[in-house]
Amino acid sequence: MSWLIESVRDARVDAAAVFRLYTDPSTWPDWGHNAKSAHADGPLVEGGIVHVRAGYGKVYPCRIRRLVAGRAMSSRFGRP
Repeated sequence: MSWLIESVRDARVDAAAVFRLYTDPSTWPDWGHNAKSAHADGPLVEGGIVHVRAGYGKVYPCRIRRLVAGRAMSSRFGRP
């Protein structure tokens, strides 16, 4: 089973500033629903894993599926 979460909003912000938040796992609890902590195994690269602790204690691996510097990132929660 897989699922997708997407949220789109118009805002007057610098796209590079938003992208920096997405590519810094330490900020994920600041904007991610139910994320209490997040840390990467190493540098954030395609194929890398970010471990995200949910509010109820379970830790989910999040694999970085695509990363285009300054432009795009997609990830997948679940089994690495």
